[in-house]
Amino acid sequence: MPVITLHSPLDCPTNEELLGKIANTVTKELAIPADYCWVLWNKIEHAYKQDWLMNPCPAPIVKMVCKQSHSSEKLEALLPKMKQVIARCEGCQEEEIFICVQKIERGYLLIRDEVWT
Repeated sequence: MPVITLHSPLDCPTNEELLGKIANTVTKELAIPADYCWVLWNKIEHAYKQDWLMNPCPAPIVKMVCKQSHSSEKLEALLPKMKQVIARCEGCQEEEIFICVQKIERGYLLIRDEVWT
């Protein structure tokens, strides 16, 4: 059940195409059902990065939280694809996109009314 949050000083794209494309990419690459992925947009009102707020097309900061059972190989294959989807939809520079993954250990996740063990 990956949860992907994009943090940006920009408003969420009105057609939400980006969010759906990210979800489709993630579920395909991780071989999980389409409804097992959440993609959230968080507009940042106050932040500091020297060039971020002045850039007309700032790259978002992306954080993905997922189960530790997703292999490193799958995640390594997924990250460049996520980066490409974001760059194409947002028009930002690929090399400026920051994506981090946090793996949740068994016993630390409640999902579908059960603690994942």
